[in-house]
Amino acid sequence: FWSIIILASFSYLMYTVVNELRQYYSYPIRTQVNVEYHTEMTFPALTICNLCWRNKSKLGDSLNQDAFYGSISEFSHVFGHPNWSDPWYGENGFYNETTEDFFFDQAMDLSKFLLQCWFDNTNQLVCEQDFVPIFTPSGLCYTFNGDGRRKTTFSGSRYNLHLYVDVNSDSYTWGSAVGTGIQILAHEPGTNPDISSLGVRVKPGSSVYAEISKREYTYLERPYKAFAEQYCETDFPTWSSSSEQFSYTRQYCFQLCFARIVEIKCQCHLVSFPGKY
Repeated sequence: FWSIIILASFSYLMYTVVNELRQYYSYPIRTQVNVEYHTEMTFPALTICNLCWRNKSKLGDSLNQDAFYGSISEFSHVFGHPNWSDPWYGENGFYNETTEDFFFDQAMDLSKFLLQCWFDNTNQLVCEQDFVPIFTPSGLCYTFNGDGRRKTTFSGSRYNLHLYVDVNSDSYTWGSAVGTGIQILAHEPGTNPDISSLGVRVKPGSSVYAEISKREYTYLERPYKAFAEQYCETDFPTWSSSSEQFSYTRQYCFQLCFARIVEIKCQCHLVSFPGKY
């Protein structure tokens, strides 16, 4: 009789221990929410792009010029491929190496694009000093507070960042976007803006109030799962040498991966690609 009781007790003990071990190694997560009030917060970075960053008046007046920019626009199916056998392209530097200065020479004038800028309704900014140029897949854009040094103690439409913008639609040419206006993206300071995928477009002649809130995700390495049944991979040795320009984000990782694939395929890269080359 006592042997049966001891055996049953031992079996129940082993069953309990095994269940506890299974629960422990399943890495259960407990969520705890705390509300914190801050007297000031770091203002987000804001990247703004003109939907046509090239200034037509700086490109010259030529049918070949229109044909080329039309061929790389949304209407490429209408324009087709440029006739590269035409000596005009060689005579006008289309076979030369493209540098950053080349893009600046073609771009809209920042002083005529951002006419007036205010921050927290008290400080009028010098737009050309406070907006830093950055190359993106959408062309030459400008980022405010990319280093995260500006903080704000206010909220609401009367405060924070106010911009008075002129898109200079008379200087538009064929480009990657259809229509006129601007594209904006609020993002974490120190991160690479993926404005072509995530930006919001604003049409000319309108007044827009953009209310934003911050949501931050931090993914843990193994054994915790980050994406349903997937894990975060943290053992890429090339990351640290390629990411000094911006902080790591999942989207930035995709951009670096795409840039590396293009480099392998054609030994080339776009000026908007992140990383060192």
